[in-house]
Amino acid sequence: MRDASGIDTGDIADVEIEYDPRPREEPVPEKFAAALDADAGARSEFEKLSPSRKKEICRYLNSMKTEGSLVRNVEKVIRHLTGKPTDMLHGLMRKKKGQL
Repeated sequence: MRDASGIDTGDIADVEIEYDPRPREEPVPEKFAAALDADAGARSEFEKLSPSRKKEICRYLNSMKTEGSLVRNVEKVIRHLTGKPTDMLHGLMRKKKGQL
């Protein structure tokens, strides 16, 4: 960008900023919406999140390339929202603590 602008380090640049009023909404994936409908606790926790965090979760889930990865990640998000372990390592660590 600097080469294209013809400026170098230490040069003064004029910058214009323009407000863009378009909404920046990320659609809720259908599988995630269905999972939230099936789990009232997860729905409640999701609704408590800030708008930017909700958008981040939906953007992440919408980026999944395969149906399998979408399903796995929806399950992880639901577990996270409900306070359940979200990965196998966490679950194994909890088992070991209980056995001691």
